[in-house]
Amino acid sequence: MTVPPLQIRAIGADIEALADEVASTYGESQHSEASESAPPALRQGLERFLAIVYHLDGDQRAIAGLSREELTELGDHGLTLLARLQDWAQELGLSGQRERISRLLPALAVWATRHGAELVSLESVVNALAELANHTFDHAELATLSKLAGEIMAATSPAISEDLEKTNPGRPWRVLNINRAILATRSHDTQLMESAFQALIRNLPEEAPRFFSEGMEQTDALDYPPQVRDLMERYYREWSTQTLH
Repeated sequence: MTVPPLQIRAIGADIEALADEVASTYGESQHSEASESAPPALRQGLERFLAIVYHLDGDQRAIAGLSREELTELGDHGLTLLARLQDWAQELGLSGQRERISRLLPALAVWATRHGAELVSLESVVNALAELANHTFDHAELATLSKLAGEIMAATSPAISEDLEKTNPGRPWRVLNINRAILATRSHDTQLMESAFQALIRNLPEEAPRFFSEGMEQTDALDYPPQVRDLMERYYREWSTQTLH
């Protein structure tokens, strides 16, 4: 998988094509029935959403006239519709379409945040970003994904980023922080590593000892470049005396 497009017209064209494909397959399946959550309704909802964002993208005064709450609601609505479309692609056995939607969810999230929206739900975006990461091996693309993860983190609602409920290791905020640091390491970009590691320490200090311990093992096992290993070792030595959780 390549990194996602960040232009709304490119994102929108892909969304429209995917919505058509999923709705068409749905119409031919045993699921075919009228429902507000079914693919035909999702396609219509996405068409309305895209009409709004196309207008906003070309009119800075219109964007400026919206509050952050309104932009947040708009972005969350689009991401919710797209995540539901992905669920249907999975249900209908459309694995290719499901993967293509994974490429678009982070792109749409970043487009929304760059226009002033706050992210109030992370799960579908974080899962999609992780899926992209698992199928990406080019260092430059990994670096881009790490940067996108950083943008998503910066725009995440305080209700999520305050991370008051830490009992679930699969919570999206934790996964996002750790995956950003992993992506930075795999990119071999030491500046990105520094930024991601500092964010991890700041946001999830209880995770840092284990992360750097496991990171040290990985850099040894996978023969990372010396500068990457040296940086990981510095953080490992700093945090190895901390209590692991």
